[in-house]
Amino acid sequence: MSANESVPRVVGGMPWWLWVLTGLLTAAVLTGILVGKAAEDPEVLFERALVAASEENPSTFREMLNQLRRFESHRDHVTVLEGLDAGFTSRDAKAVRLLKPFLDHSNNRLRKVALRYSADSCQRMGDALRCQELYLSAIQLSPEDLQLRLSLAQLYQAVGMFQQALAESKVFLQERPDDQDALLIAARANMELGQLDEAIDTWQSTFFTPDQPEKAPIDKSMPHMTRYMRCLVWADRAREGLEYVNLGPQFVMDPVAKYEVLVASGETEPARGLLPILVGNDPSHPMSRRLDAEDAIRAEDWDTAIIRLTESMSRFPRERRFFEQLQRAAEESELPELAAAAAQNVEGINDLHQQLHKAVSAVGTDMTTADLRLDVVRLCVELAHMQQAHDWMIAAASVDAERQAEIMSYQLGRPTEPVVPITPDMLSAAVGESGSAAAQ
Repeated sequence: MSANESVPRVVGGMPWWLWVLTGLLTAAVLTGILVGKAAEDPEVLFERALVAASEENPSTFREMLNQLRRFESHRDHVTVLEGLDAGFTSRDAKAVRLLKPFLDHSNNRLRKVALRYSADSCQRMGDALRCQELYLSAIQLSPEDLQLRLSLAQLYQAVGMFQQALAESKVFLQERPDDQDALLIAARANMELGQLDEAIDTWQSTFFTPDQPEKAPIDKSMPHMTRYMRCLVWADRAREGLEYVNLGPQFVMDPVAKYEVLVASGETEPARGLLPILVGNDPSHPMSRRLDAEDAIRAEDWDTAIIRLTESMSRFPRERRFFEQLQRAAEESELPELAAAAAQNVEGINDLHQQLHKAVSAVGTDMTTADLRLDVVRLCVELAHMQQAHDWMIAAASVDAERQAEIMSYQLGRPTEPVVPITPDMLSAAVGESGSAAAQ
């Protein structure tokens, strides 16, 4: 062998590559032993079961639970997980019974898990007050656990305690400012409390926009997007919703909310495209006549605008913008009595909004009185906010188990008359017989 040829390196009588291979095999064996020990560690099994529970992975959860049953030393841990399993399978009464002994357990880990999941079961069973007590105890035990605060905020939202829901969501968002669940709670709380601009700005931070295609739309987007659209209309910011309306039904699936945004933005032609879905081929329907009124206003044909507005009034009797338009048309047509009645309707609608916000605030920290929430339902109906009224009816039922069936059987009738009557004689001076007939 020449001096320039490499000589295989030998260490301790073995080639170097054999030493490397041996080391790798040894490391693999040791890793396998450690993994096996971890799999045999009951504490590890318990934590893995909790992770599976939080991820809603029932097969992994039950696999970990079955493995943990082999350890007599961890019977308490098994019982706690059996309580969780009962809750996951809608056996909440059993879950509460199994977890009850652990609510003041000396093992803080077991205690925290029992408090949290007992609270979840109590909420599903309609015991909101007990649910709140359990969440607060869990937070006191683990104040750093943000998920507990989010769960408490969700409880407050469900029962209509929006001031508290907003406060808890803000605590959460201080640490996780981009969390969508917390942002959606904050947005809806602001809306219910009458803080419309704050609600809109918060919602906009959760939705993707056309210039951010990489940002996915939120889960279960329809109810949130519908609330957002209506909030835009109430806040006179409807045009900000057009980008979502134009993207298609997968983003704003409620055609009525689409129609309302388009009308409030003055976009009558796209709104007409929705009429076959909403009212069929009926040109005399109030939703169709409203679009005719919008076109007449744009053309400054005030008499026609008045006729078409009065023909559509039964569908929009509590919409502020509708009566602002009627007031303007009446003033242009020199109908002072009609203009005054329209202005009184604007004032009356504004007053109903103020009453609504006061009623929402009056719920305060109450978690047991359905009637406070039914006051909100009544005012939502007065304003023709029917989805909002339904949400509050659910909140009222959730705090009064005895009246739950009674409350949920209420029929919510949409108003068809304005706050201040518009009479035929107010119209006749400018629009004659046709106007009187339309008003009748």
